[in-house]
Amino acid sequence: MPDRDPILLKTKLTRPPIARSLIDRPQLFEILNSGISRPLTLVVASAGFGKTTLVSTWLEQLSHGQVTGATSFPVTWLSLDEYDSDLNVFLRYLIAALRMIFPDACEETLAMLLARQDPTDELLFATLDNEIEELGRSFILVLDDYHILQGMQVHNLMKQWSLHWPSPLHLVLISRINPPLPLASMRAKGLVTEIRTEDLRFSPGETAAYLQQAQFFQLSQPALDLLEARFEGWIAGLQLAALSLRSAVSLDGVFIGLSGDNANITGYLMDEVLVHQYPAIQSFLLKTSILDRLSPGLCAAVMGESDTTWNARACLDWIERSELFITPLDNRREWYRYHQLFQELLQQRLSVEATPDEIGRLHLQASTWYEEHGLIEEALQHSLVAGDLELATQQMTAGLCEVTNREDRPTLERWLRLLPGGVIENHAGLLMVKAWALQFLWRLDLQAQVLQQAGALLDAGNGREYDRGEKEVLRGQILALRAQQAFFSNQNDRAIDFARQALALLPPSWKFVRGGAMLFLGMAMQSVGRAQEAEKILLDEFASQDDKTDVYSLALLRGLCTVYLNSGSLVRCEQTARLLLQGSASRKIAIMMNWSDWYLGLVHYQWNELEAAAGYFSQIMENRYAAQVTTMRDAVAGIALIHQLRGDATQAWQMVESISRYDLELNGIEDERTRSLRARLLLVEGDLENAGRWADEYTAQPPDVPLLWLAEPQIMRVRALLARGNQADLQSAKQVLDALEDITDRTYNARFKIQVLAFRAVLLDAQGDTLAAEALLKQALDLGRPGRFTRVYLDLGKPMQAILNRLVRQFPDMQIIPAILAAFSEVARISERNGAQPQLSRLSRHGNASLVDPLTPRELEVLALLRGPKNIKEIAQQLFISYATAKRHTINIYAKLGVNQRWDAVNRAEELGILLTQ
Repeated sequence: MPDRDPILLKTKLTRPPIARSLIDRPQLFEILNSGISRPLTLVVASAGFGKTTLVSTWLEQLSHGQVTGATSFPVTWLSLDEYDSDLNVFLRYLIAALRMIFPDACEETLAMLLARQDPTDELLFATLDNEIEELGRSFILVLDDYHILQGMQVHNLMKQWSLHWPSPLHLVLISRINPPLPLASMRAKGLVTEIRTEDLRFSPGETAAYLQQAQFFQLSQPALDLLEARFEGWIAGLQLAALSLRSAVSLDGVFIGLSGDNANITGYLMDEVLVHQYPAIQSFLLKTSILDRLSPGLCAAVMGESDTTWNARACLDWIERSELFITPLDNRREWYRYHQLFQELLQQRLSVEATPDEIGRLHLQASTWYEEHGLIEEALQHSLVAGDLELATQQMTAGLCEVTNREDRPTLERWLRLLPGGVIENHAGLLMVKAWALQFLWRLDLQAQVLQQAGALLDAGNGREYDRGEKEVLRGQILALRAQQAFFSNQNDRAIDFARQALALLPPSWKFVRGGAMLFLGMAMQSVGRAQEAEKILLDEFASQDDKTDVYSLALLRGLCTVYLNSGSLVRCEQTARLLLQGSASRKIAIMMNWSDWYLGLVHYQWNELEAAAGYFSQIMENRYAAQVTTMRDAVAGIALIHQLRGDATQAWQMVESISRYDLELNGIEDERTRSLRARLLLVEGDLENAGRWADEYTAQPPDVPLLWLAEPQIMRVRALLARGNQADLQSAKQVLDALEDITDRTYNARFKIQVLAFRAVLLDAQGDTLAAEALLKQALDLGRPGRFTRVYLDLGKPMQAILNRLVRQFPDMQIIPAILAAFSEVARISERNGAQPQLSRLSRHGNASLVDPLTPRELEVLALLRGPKNIKEIAQQLFISYATAKRHTINIYAKLGVNQRWDAVNRAEELGILLTQ
């Protein structure tokens, strides 16, 4: 797992090995062993009481069956640091730890963490809980140094677990302080085992045994009594004392220091330990204390070593042999860490002996080493501690290529939070970090301003010197995003130009950005009538790639899918989308999997294969936080419409409510595409009045943007106007169709051209111009025949069926017409089989219109059920909504009807004709 997530350090997932000389503590092992049957074990004590050593030793004995009566469990370990306070980082490490023992654990949670939209904490926690529950086998997870975490994000997860604990999980928290959990309640319920300072203190016997083991001589009883009185079983203090005694020239001098009035006993002992080390070791200990983890290469970079005798490897070996509070983190002895207390003491001494500038230089040397080894997260940590914002900026811009290639929005956002806003706004490279974060959120409105700022700074220089390569990469990124902007405003010639310029400037390593440039190059070329040329460019480029499943190759496939879709080549689109799905699934690239599902859903919907279409759309819904907002919204519209067409109004309206809630969470207002979806479902139900009301309110002219989506509000407005069908409506529909046809013609969009022609045919037929209607419909049929377009005609209902019945007699050789008419017959059979929906049969939309504030479709459903015997809870269950939501609907119904009770609401609704009498 760490290999697949570049922000993770493997060393944090390694359980510290046990020391060579330990005092056996069977009474504590018994407490730990008995606690396995409870969800949580807390090991809480101040620094230096051997918390980590105790747990690590217990797990070692547990794994070898050396603890009497113990059961063997798989174990995983995570050592925390302050950067894990970020919930996204913490959970990515947590999943990495779980995957050390369950290789495929928590796929869905990880996808949410890397998604383009942030899920709510509630959903994230629930998904994680469910996936841990599904692991099946019980296991032990150790979180070490839990006290380091700041803020409440991670603590909130622990509180959630305290209420709904995943049954396979036994959690061991090692901390200096109590975690903010409801411990009193958990104790009362028998959910927690605790080991605290008093449990961890060495007894006098253990003190004597430890010191005897640590020394090369026997201490007198008075000396043992002095050490026991001075340290009261504090293990780190005893270890410092043992080191001091071992290296002291005069034991009496040490004992005098210990027995004197010395408040800072640890400082005194630290001095005693350091003063007897070789100068090279003293210098090494102090300078490398700034590092959370140590390796020979990293330490050499920090030290700037010139002493060949005491190089970094030799220093580490000496310190390990001397047992100077150092712990190896891997079996090869390549990575180490200091005991936390020892590191803190060293850092205190370093702050006395070195100036802030000297300490800053040590951090900068560490930062440079990390950067050279591709560890950008660690490099940033040290450059920011050193206060070198310029270096941090350089590292972010240098690391941007890798982060965009893996589409890691959370890392981009975390980087931006590390820097003051003024720094970001005045640096073109940082503005591009911001621009890509907005790209992954699909906030193209905000991105446009950021690109303008970045371009202006790059042109002006702003006092910065950019080398040629750096400037070309920045310009290439800006041009790639401007190509996207141009495409979405139907400026396709400019999009082609921008995309070509971007590709000329960007190195091959910028796979994601170059893939985007190729995507919009292909789509823009198709939109100016060069579809075959676009197809050849994309196919040739795809064929030339060695890795046909990386982010660049998948972008080429996505470009081909769009070219085929908008050209009306649905068969080729379906074939390419399957290849896209296969490649993205093999690399677990969620966003591309969602795009492939979207293409496949649209194609199968047009082929009237509704179950298949619903299946693909449902895949997007299941991974909604990994999808772009636009594809997710289209998927909801597709599923809702299919439910309604199949006669399941409850499920259809449930989908509408889900996307409405999403809109409110995201923007605080319902999106127009959601409102148009409501109107579409009303239209299918035959409620022309309320569908028409929306059409009357939605008067915006069609914007000059590409037509792409299943749920296009302008198309929906035409449907509602045609269905209502008065002369004013038909004239309004014609004006909208004129604008839409202009866009389809200019952008060579055959897919929507077919729809526009079909709409025009229905409009002309309604106006009595049957010959013109038939001519336009034949044109649509000819255009759509290669792609097997079907649903576009079915969705226009009986008026379209009537025109097709006339055409089939005129053109008996056009096999597509009988096939579509057969589909109409199947639709009729399904409707007859499903029958009228009971709750709708008792409702009158016309009566509802008499209210000042009409009842919503969902409120009408609740109202119909209020007349029956079910209580509110049972109504909620029938409608697949929560009790609170059902209760809120009843309150709204009472207010709109001007009543206060259930049966008064029913009576009032019957009086108004909203509920029809039975």
